[in-house]
Amino acid sequence: FRTNQDNMIAGDFYYESDTGSSNYGNLYVALPNGSEPNGQPIEVGLNQNLFHWQHYVTISNFSIRYSNYGPTVDGDSNIIDTIDSSYNGMTGLTGLCSNCIVRNSIMSHNGDNGATLSGPHTLYENNTFEANNYRLYTSNWACGGMKIILNNQDMIVRGNTFKDTIACPGLWFDNVPSGFTIENNKFINNGLMIEISSGSADQPIIVRNNIFKNNGIYVSASNYVYMFNNTLDNGGILLYGLGGNRLSVSNNRIINNIFYNQWLPIYIAYNPPAPYKSENNISDYNLLFGPSMIFGNVGGDLDWNNGISYTEWKSRGFDAHSIVGDPLFANAGAGDYSLRSGSPAIGTGLVNNYATNDIRRTSRTEVNDIGAYQVSVAATPTPPPANPPPTTPTAPPAQSQTTSETPN
Repeated sequence: FRTNQDNMIAGDFYYESDTGSSNYGNLYVALPNGSEPNGQPIEVGLNQNLFHWQHYVTISNFSIRYSNYGPTVDGDSNIIDTIDSSYNGMTGLTGLCSNCIVRNSIMSHNGDNGATLSGPHTLYENNTFEANNYRLYTSNWACGGMKIILNNQDMIVRGNTFKDTIACPGLWFDNVPSGFTIENNKFINNGLMIEISSGSADQPIIVRNNIFKNNGIYVSASNYVYMFNNTLDNGGILLYGLGGNRLSVSNNRIINNIFYNQWLPIYIAYNPPAPYKSENNISDYNLLFGPSMIFGNVGGDLDWNNGISYTEWKSRGFDAHSIVGDPLFANAGAGDYSLRSGSPAIGTGLVNNYATNDIRRTSRTEVNDIGAYQVSVAATPTPPPANPPPTTPTAPPAQSQTTSETPN
């Protein structure tokens, strides 16, 4: 280790930490064999705050292993692209970063969280969060594949895979404001939790076109959460207050979802004690298929063993246009939840402004299939018959002309 890059010898490295230097932030490496270090895999021990309060920086193509924490990225308009931050003692990626992008990265096997980096207008896209929380923190801790708390207006979580998170949700939004979107993700053996979050009529929290395997969505003490066109295999949707307090769950929407192989597909809190409310929650245009289904809309404590029949559920104003039947997935066992021809989900969803494309970006603007995958496409209008080519007009027949003389 040297104090500047000019006196390095083979095997040395130097990181310029002087903020007044024109080389600030550069890492210099002299390989033992004297070869060119650019393009070579280099393992570097990082300080947690390596990217502390940086702006307009792209961080890409490196791996972090066995640190206490992965990198902390604070600032504005930074891009984290194609990193692998795994097997760290606590969290794979942290920070407060507005207008930032985290994409094409892996955060796996971290001690509590895969990622907690958050901030307004930040996008998580095409990342993998797997087997995080190996230290087995309980849900009272900030654990999960990814947990986001506060200060997160208009965040987007799109196209990610959340898999095998241990003892905590795959994705956990806790006490966040309105306007964020969760779309086109896959949740395998873990689910989504939205807790004490404040959507609004003009900026609802949108959850659309997601796949859930062996878990589902828990909306706790939150309002204006719109859940459209999700596919849940052995998973349900629960709208319920927080613990014994029964905090309000109102103005939520459960529309165009497939509930497959689930005995309790939907639970909506009923008649919580004052001053809390459970009102104007809508569930409709769903497809339901499972053994001996019951529905949760009963008073008292949350009770998984008691429920009401589908007939009673509908009599309370829920799922009037929903369907009970096999969705005819292409291959659910292999994780292919696209629809086969003849599926009752095809063409029977509600066309709406909240899910105008499916998980593959196929348009739903004129017809909407239930679930995450769209098969139907808008019919191509038949063009009107071509006009016949214009014909040369026929000259009128010649008219005889007579000459008259004007009398004198």
